[in-house]
Amino acid sequence: MTRADIAAMLRSAQMNHLNQHITGLLLQVGNRFLHYLEGPKARIQETTAQLKADPRFTGLVVLNEGAIERRLYPHWSLAFQDVSLPSTRLGALNGALERAMSSDPVALAEGGAHAALLQRFWSEFAATLPR
Repeated sequence: MTRADIAAMLRSAQMNHLNQHITGLLLQVGNRFLHYLEGPKARIQETTAQLKADPRFTGLVVLNEGAIERRLYPHWSLAFQDVSLPSTRLGALNGALERAMSSDPVALAEGGAHAALLQRFWSEFAATLPR
């Protein structure tokens, strides 16, 4: 995927998420993506089924699913960060995310590390996003 392909996919996903009352974030490391979604269960299931059917994506693995008390990302239809790009603000954290996303996704899910990484990333990343 080119940067233009990713930008077009991101714009489309953001509009779809707005229409479906879905929020979340998309992290990229090279050609791998971690997509965190929150919203109505049926809408999340529909979105996941669409992603699995999309020929642009292979090896989709659901790391975790379940109910949450409140949204972690209520203001973002889909925040995005390419964590493989150098960042002076988030350098060490980018490295941790890059290592985690490069590992076996099933092992990552079983360890619960994905949730801690996402929450830590968000707490530092959210401040850098335009409001």
